[in-house]
Amino acid sequence: MRDLNQSQAAPTGRIVVRYAVGMLLGWLVARHLLPPDLAHMLAADPAIVDFALLLVSLAVSFATEMYYRAARRLGWRT
Repeated sequence: MRDLNQSQAAPTGRIVVRYAVGMLLGWLVARHLLPPDLAHMLAADPAIVDFALLLVSLAVSFATEMYYRAARRLGWRT
């Protein structure tokens, strides 16, 4: 398996997030928490996918920072 370079990682990340948004919307429709028409509209909106990508990026950044703080507090090598 070959490594992804910087130019390939960004489109791949967006594709993965788009699939994740689609699965989340499908789950919400299956649980009758979201009307199918609204879910279809949200899945087709690139702004929603971009916002989801922003949330994923923030979550990864936050988790990394918390891991670093825990490592410093516990005396692990940083």
